[in-house]
Amino acid sequence: MIAALDVDLLTIDTTARQWPTYQSSILRHLDIAEVPVHAPQVPDAVQRRYIGVYAGEGEFAHHDPFRVELIDGELKLRTSYSDDYTLMPVTEQSYTIRGTRLQIEFVTDAHGQVSGLRHTFWDGQVYACHKVESEQA
Repeated sequence: MIAALDVDLLTIDTTARQWPTYQSSILRHLDIAEVPVHAPQVPDAVQRRYIGVYAGEGEFAHHDPFRVELIDGELKLRTSYSDDYTLMPVTEQSYTIRGTRLQIEFVTDAHGQVSGLRHTFWDGQVYACHKVESEQA
C-alpha cells in the first residue's frame, strides 16, 4: 500500500500540458540533476522551409493533417489532439518531439524543396507524410 510508505508525495496537475515543467518538478522532487540537452542551432531560414501542413500516407492516411509552425525560433507540431509538441533538432533535417522518443525527419526532393516527412514512432514504425501546403512565416 502506498499510504503505508514513508515517502514524500508529489502531486502534479497536468491539465495545462506543460510537460517540460512537470519533468523539471519531478527531477527536483527526486533530487536528480537535470541534464542539459545541447541541440544544434538550426537557422530560422532553414526551419522556415518546414512550415506547412502535412498529411499521412498509406496506413497513416486516416489521421487528420497536422501543421508545423515556427514560433520563437522553435518548430511546433500542431495536431487535432494537441498543439504542445516542440520539435528539438538533432540535425538540420531530423528532430525529436520533446519529452518523447518520437522522431521527425523532413524529406527534400531533388530540387531541395521540402516534400514531406517521415514520422518514427516509439515502436520503430515509420509513417510517411507529404507536404500539402506551405506557409510563409
